[in-house]
Amino acid sequence: MQSRRVGTLTLGIVLISIGVIFFLSTFFNLSFEKEILKFWPLILISLGIEILVLNSLAVRQKLYVKYDLISLFLIVVVLFLSFGTYAFSNFVLSKSFYHQIM
Repeated sequence: MQSRRVGTLTLGIVLISIGVIFFLSTFFNLSFEKEILKFWPLILISLGIEILVLNSLAVRQKLYVKYDLISLFLIVVVLFLSFGTYAFSNFVLSKSFYHQIM
C-alpha cells in the first residue's frame, strides 16, 4: 500500500519563501520582518489545504496518509524563529532600547 506524507510540501514552500525573503533583505537592504509576520497564517492555511487534498486523494486512490511529524515540527520552529528575528531586530536592536538601559 502506497503512502503520502503530509507536511513535506508545506515545509518546502515555507523554507523557500523565507529563504528568498531573507536573501532579498540581505542583498537589497530591505526590511521584510513585518511582512513575514503579516503572512504567517498562510503557513497554517497551506498546511490545512495539503491535509485536505491528501486525505481526499487517499480516499479515492486507497492510499495511506502519514503525517510527517519532523516537517510539522520544523514548520513550528521556523515560525518561532521568524517571530524571534522580528522581535530581536525591532526591540533589542532599536535605539530606544539602548536609551532605556542607559
